[in-house]
Amino acid sequence: MITTLLVLAILSVFCLGLSRQVRMHGAIAEYDRDDARVNRLLDDGAGYAKYVLESRPAQAFPYTFVPVEEGLLDLTDNENIGLFIVEVGGKLNVNEVGRRVLEDILRQVVGVDSVAQDLAANIGDWLDSDPVGDAEADYYRALSLPYAPRNGAARRLEELLYVKGMMPLYFWGEDANHNLVLDPNENDGDASYPPDNTDGLLQFGLCDYLTAFESDGLNINSAPVHVWEVVLRCVLDADAHRAPVLAERIRAYRSGGDRVLGTPDDQRFESVDALGSVLGGDGEELVQRIQELCPLVVEPFGYEVTVRAALRDEHIARSCKLVLKLEDDSLLTMSYQEL
Repeated sequence: MITTLLVLAILSVFCLGLSRQVRMHGAIAEYDRDDARVNRLLDDGAGYAKYVLESRPAQAFPYTFVPVEEGLLDLTDNENIGLFIVEVGGKLNVNEVGRRVLEDILRQVVGVDSVAQDLAANIGDWLDSDPVGDAEADYYRALSLPYAPRNGAARRLEELLYVKGMMPLYFWGEDANHNLVLDPNENDGDASYPPDNTDGLLQFGLCDYLTAFESDGLNINSAPVHVWEVVLRCVLDADAHRAPVLAERIRAYRSGGDRVLGTPDDQRFESVDALGSVLGGDGEELVQRIQELCPLVVEPFGYEVTVRAALRDEHIARSCKLVLKLEDDSLLTMSYQEL
């Protein structure tokens, strides 16, 4: 009897272990299938974004969420794709902006003038070709996981996350979905992503002002208000207090009669000269001064597309960034990377 019970106990343990192993293999197989589905969704989303841009190549897409027509992609109830498209000319190139512009951006991002100046110096040292600098010294080599600064033009804006003194909040800001609106999850501290300071104001990050993607200049049809405020402050000098009003004039003109960007009545600047009349009495002079700071263009140059793919229960979600260059009304894929 005792032997029989012992054998039964051993068999029970064996069967239990076997059952767990079978369940584990089943769960792994299911995860692999779902993982493959999400990867397929990323590819489908990237292809859909390219289709949208090729269908409307003249549209600047300033900070635009693009709804996905699910019928075109044949999505199931448990599949979700989100697209966010930004025309790269709507941001300033980190490799070309001067120290003055960079410091102004950092003042808005950091909020403390001395910290902004130090961080601007550190970014300058990261990007310049001189291997010796106040911010560099032996700092990067002395880190527990040492690395070398770029000492040249940034290839990706995310490189700035490695710069001495940089913090994720400075880089990413609080506008997690980049819709230029303070949403509840962006004003609740650490209760939900992203982390924020609950001050009731939307704090932008460096990624909302800068890009490392080369373009022909600042696109006046896609640069958002906060980018215009930086540019205008830097050319107005003592009259910098006028910058928000003038930036709003540009936004109001582009948004058309309903004053809402992204609607059918939006207006485009057909020429750089047209910007002067919108800016007012000294508009022509201001345009000239802006052009000395950075060249202005009216046509899109390329696009940064962020694709987020997920199963709707969110147990698997993944994102990628697609960079496309517009050339002869055709879009060329410059890079594709998972985030």
